[in-house]
Amino acid sequence: MQALTDTEQLNIRWMTIAIKQKQITPI
Repeated sequence: MQALTDTEQLNIRWMTIAIKQKQITPI
């Protein structure tokens, strides 16, 4: 599970950021 590519790590980061933004300001 530690063998994540850079793109996968970036995707996970963007997903977490999007979730946080949705929690803060739900559209």
